[in-house]
Amino acid sequence: MGMDPVLRTGVRIALVHATGKLLATDTVYPHTGQVANTVIRVAHLCLEHQVEWVWIWNGTASQETERFYVEVQKQYPSVNSQTVIVSEAEASVYSASELATEEFPDLDVYIRGAVSIDRRI
Repeated sequence: MGMDPVLRTGVRIALVHATGKLLATDTVYPHTGQVANTVIRVAHLCLEHQVEWVWIWNGTASQETERFYVEVQKQYPSVNSQTVIVSEAEASVYSASELATEEFPDLDVYIRGAVSIDRRI
């Protein structure tokens, strides 16, 4: 699971299979007072897709997002994936590219960024 955290406009999530296939996307708002609903949604995604690793971009709100994910794991002990803070360097190069736009024409550029980081890892 790749997470692109932003404080006010939400955390963009992309779940990518080991083959690179996009499985699911979501945008959640754990930093704007919608924590309870967000915990449930993220836990559901992790359990449904058997998430083993969570990659969190090291940009704005990365530490807050990592703390939020720890809260998900506290409330849902069966969510036992590992978190890693990763560099967001160059991720926007793909997400704003013509190739990414052709591959995912209906996805927001930020979700494409989460796909990019998830695929690279």
